[in-house]
Amino acid sequence: MAIGNPITLTDNVASKSITIVATAGQTAFTPSGGYIINQIAVYRNGVRLVDGRDYTARDGSLVTLASGCTADDVVEFQIFDDFRVADAINQNDSDQTIDGNLNIVGIVSATTLTGDGTNITGLSTGVSINAAGGALQRVVLVNATSGVANTMANTGDLYYNNTTSTLYAPNVNVSGTMTQEDVQNVDSTGIVTGGLGLRATKGGVEVTAGVSTFGANLVLVGGVNQLNVSGVSTLSGNVTVGSGATVGFAKSLSLADGAFINFGNADDMQIYHDGSNSYIVDRGTGELKITGSIVTIEGTGETLAKFTDDGAAELYYNNTKRLETISTGMTVTGGVNASGLSTFQGVSFTPGSIMKETAYSGFSTGWQANGDLNISNGNVQYNPHYLDGTANTLNIVSSVGINTDLKIAESITVTGITSVRETVAYVNDITIDHAAVDVYWTGGDAPDAGGGSNYDTYTFNIIKIANASYAVIGNQTLTSS
Repeated sequence: MAIGNPITLTDNVASKSITIVATAGQTAFTPSGGYIINQIAVYRNGVRLVDGRDYTARDGSLVTLASGCTADDVVEFQIFDDFRVADAINQNDSDQTIDGNLNIVGIVSATTLTGDGTNITGLSTGVSINAAGGALQRVVLVNATSGVANTMANTGDLYYNNTTSTLYAPNVNVSGTMTQEDVQNVDSTGIVTGGLGLRATKGGVEVTAGVSTFGANLVLVGGVNQLNVSGVSTLSGNVTVGSGATVGFAKSLSLADGAFINFGNADDMQIYHDGSNSYIVDRGTGELKITGSIVTIEGTGETLAKFTDDGAAELYYNNTKRLETISTGMTVTGGVNASGLSTFQGVSFTPGSIMKETAYSGFSTGWQANGDLNISNGNVQYNPHYLDGTANTLNIVSSVGINTDLKIAESITVTGITSVRETVAYVNDITIDHAAVDVYWTGGDAPDAGGGSNYDTYTFNIIKIANASYAVIGNQTLTSS
């Protein structure tokens, strides 16, 4: 029979008794099956020991005696599996450990309640904390389907101001969905991050300062049909606008040098500036059309060209109109300087007007046996060098060929003026594009002598009568005998 205060049990108490024979100096014992903290009694040689003075049992497995046993001491452990003693927790002990669940139906009052909150679970309706004297207090809700923090002290990182109905926190991390009802404003001094997106169903998203960065796509759907930006937006990726959308700019669109504005599915047209020049480039099929009832091309403060629908096309020089198309042709104000072949079906000159052509004189030697007259340099050509040789042949050509320049039934007049110094030097034949032609000379005979001094003039009227076939009328004019 155990010696000590008797233990009163309820009717349904299940208990067990375990006896261990000690060795000399033994203090640590491990009863088989363990025990429930505060539901164990320990006896040595029939004498009950006092918890906390004679032994400690705090982890549900090990029982440690304050003094070592004598060999063959009998240590008995009385273990209660269902212990219902109301005052089982000793309120006078400074530290007590409960290894297991503590279920409380009523109210827990504590001067100080500490812990990291990692194992607080099952708070289904919330916790109310009343701040007293501004003391630091916390509330942690873990795995709770709902919870309400009514009042918090305002001296910590997380606090609630009951006067302004404001909850303050330096960072709020939400791994799921955070639903806010009747929230008028969200003020954040740091960064607001939405892992799956940021959605505004009414009113839009307004950024009044700073830089807004979007790492992924920015999609406007539903009733949100406008994106208003009052500052500078930097877009590192593509901006795609749907086929039914309209892009409007209140002021301007600025692009860096070398940046393109592309039009068409295959970038068929581009507008860009390369730092030195500006370009409008048509790279697709079809034409580049500029349409309008009146299209004016302007320079810096002056008109360069003007085109009127069903009317005139006008070209300007130094803001003065010089050429204008009319119903029967064109009107030229001023002169026409033509360096190459010019074809006119009809020419009308105002009395007092002068028709002139600059004679080409870029010859380095006199015309010898086969001198070339390239009419792409002009139809009148002057050779300041003396004509040498007898019975010379001139070759009349152009840059692309006379046969290419002339259509059938078109004609040209070619005049060659040369310095002479002896009568034995003269021209009596020509070729066209280096091919022989028949020349019909004025007076019937080809020249057989030239002038002895000054200048001789040779004029050829050439009419194209078929492909590479010509009728040529030649004339020689001497200024000396």
